[in-house]
Amino acid sequence: MNEGANLFVEEMRDESRWEREFELESTRLQVRFNIPSTALLDVQYKDYILCDKKVTVMDLKCLIAERLGKGLEKLVFRKGGTHGAELTQDELTLKQALFYN
Repeated sequence: MNEGANLFVEEMRDESRWEREFELESTRLQVRFNIPSTALLDVQYKDYILCDKKVTVMDLKCLIAERLGKGLEKLVFRKGGTHGAELTQDELTLKQALFYN
């Protein structure tokens, strides 16, 4: 097991939910992001969105903008931190854009 790994625990019963949960987990993605208003002092990735790897980059941008209460036109999204490449291919799925947990 690696640090940050998820461990699925369930109560004993006749029918297990593990197969369904592992299927969901295989496409689930946790994307951490900073709060722009605090980024000037110290960049910390304290907030996150849980989403499916099948959603598009634009869907992710919309989710984050909504969480921050800001319009998309006021935000720049960079993968990999402050010096990362700007996310401009909005039609790609997160999997195609190489987002991994």
